[in-house]
Amino acid sequence: KIVHTGDTNTAIRFPAADTITAETGGSERLRITSGGQVLIGNTADPSDYNSGADDLIIGSHSSASGATILSPTNNSGFIMFSDNNGGGTNAYRGQIEYYHGEDYMRFMTASSERIRFGSSGQLGIAGANYGTSGQVLTSGGSGSAISWTTITGTTINNNANNRVITG
Repeated sequence: KIVHTGDTNTAIRFPAADTITAETGGSERLRITSGGQVLIGNTADPSDYNSGADDLIIGSHSSASGATILSPTNNSGFIMFSDNNGGGTNAYRGQIEYYHGEDYMRFMTASSERIRFGSSGQLGIAGANYGTSGQVLTSGGSGSAISWTTITGTTINNNANNRVITG
């Protein structure tokens, strides 16, 4: 192990073949396994997790866990899902973005925006298309996107609760 001079509870260890750990305060905080997985805040066995999601394991078994993406007030934080085929739109085939400038969150598939949640809870379809008052979401069937649609030939009176509307 490598120990900080005068601070014996801070160390870098090599506890097993092809494994590195970092300790602070006498506790392991980071582990890189022989399989290349990175564990932060735990000593979990990566084989206990889905092999499609075991490259980075963050958390503790004893308390709430999470990760924070910090970005400037007028910019975005991202989680990207990249295609293995290189640059261009393959670099962000799937994406979750939070934009601080307008406080919205958007979700993308196939490199295109599909759903956006606006700062007031609006639901946007294919971008900031929040529809207009009175519109409803309509299915285009399997293989087609949903869309905002105005219901015609139906009147809703008194904005009352507990009503079934048929058309």
